[in-house]
Amino acid sequence: MDARRGTELAEDLGLWINTESPVLALPADAGEKEAGQAFARALEVRGLWQRMDGPYREDLLSRFRVLDAQEFMRDPYLSAVKPAGACRAGRFLLTEVEYQRGELLQYRMPDYGAAWPKLSIGCFSGPVRTWALYENGLPWMTVCPSEISSMEKEMRHAHGRVLTLGLGLGYYPLTVAAREDVQSVTVVEREKDVIGLFTSHILPAFPQKDKLNIVQADALDYCASLRDGDFDYCFADIWMGQEDGAPLYLALRDILRPLKGMETEYWIEREIRAYLINRYEDRQEG
Repeated sequence: MDARRGTELAEDLGLWINTESPVLALPADAGEKEAGQAFARALEVRGLWQRMDGPYREDLLSRFRVLDAQEFMRDPYLSAVKPAGACRAGRFLLTEVEYQRGELLQYRMPDYGAAWPKLSIGCFSGPVRTWALYENGLPWMTVCPSEISSMEKEMRHAHGRVLTLGLGLGYYPLTVAAREDVQSVTVVEREKDVIGLFTSHILPAFPQKDKLNIVQADALDYCASLRDGDFDYCFADIWMGQEDGAPLYLALRDILRPLKGMETEYWIEREIRAYLINRYEDRQEG
């Protein structure tokens, strides 16, 4: 399968899952093999299976996973955060959302290291309730497997005095604050209503809240005022995806490059770099 067809298929798969939330009809005792077969049947009904060649099908099914719902719900963040119903502040809504048993989702961010984006699709073994933040009715962030896995490396690398650009639902700063080798976590967030929802409904549930300092500011302006040695580690997560992230990523790199004493990592950096390379190649071909 050529790169163009593979990319179109990946886009259509992602759109189907993200907008329609399809649910597989699974027998009570279904394991990963049976769930994978149900996934293949659902792709066929949707008309996507017929568009795939053999290697594409094999790769997609090899990545299919049934995620343990109980294990996911034991996550320290989900165990601690218990807001009393939906909470609204300005344009933002903090609310509980549910994944049904068998509901398809992407459990990891797409892999852009191949000729086309490779999707990791799966479902939970049982119902799962988690938290989401919406802006004007559109999803801003959800505590879900793909979000968590996309920060795994950066959560392991955090140390000393940590600077976090972007608050979201606070999963990253609260997780790294629990580490013994993290001295403090400073979070820079532009939206005061997001800060208000977090400090009122999420932060009180965590014992490490004394390690956190939240600053309302524009991330680029704040970083421009930093001096080398202010922080030991920085994690930047102020974009929704590759397209809007590319210019912010480039601007932040330029601003933070002189700070040699601070290790800096960027959310979905690999994907953003792939996007920039593809855009450059498209311009060259044009």
